[in-house]
Amino acid sequence: MTFIRFLHLTSIGIWIGSMVFLFVMAPGIFKALPRQAAGDAMNAIFPRFYGLAYGCGFLALATLALLPERTTLRLGLVAGMLALLFLAGQVMGSQATELRLELRRVEAAAGEAAAADSEELRSLKARFGKLHGMIMVVDLTVLVLGFILLWLSFASLTPAAAVPAPVLSGAGARSP
Repeated sequence: MTFIRFLHLTSIGIWIGSMVFLFVMAPGIFKALPRQAAGDAMNAIFPRFYGLAYGCGFLALATLALLPERTTLRLGLVAGMLALLFLAGQVMGSQATELRLELRRVEAAAGEAAAADSEELRSLKARFGKLHGMIMVVDLTVLVLGFILLWLSFASLTPAAAVPAPVLSGAGARSP
């Protein structure tokens, strides 16, 4: 059971850690690179990020199902986090990618200067911005739920005071 518990807690930790890293990394990429290059970089990162998150989520769900301290709440949190992540990554993410491609098409067709005044371009930018904001809210919700799940997971463990201290032997051991 210890190895299953280790896999469970590690999968949650990597999942949450990757989300924190993404929220910290994305603004840095947009600050360091021109907007289009930064968008391209993030589009290259997202499939790997979501793949890692799905893998960690399914591993967390599978290992939790095997643990004696599983609860309906914790199972529901993991399943809900996975569902939200799927919504953000597959459904909304696909829509954002399509809008981004459409934005580039409109800009290329009209030329950068003329496209800046285009009603179609303003509309596409507004739709993309709204969708991007919704994806961020969903991802942030998954992150918050992940912290709650991590808290519940550690809270379900036996308190350290109840675990017998290891018996030390050898040169470093002291006699009482």
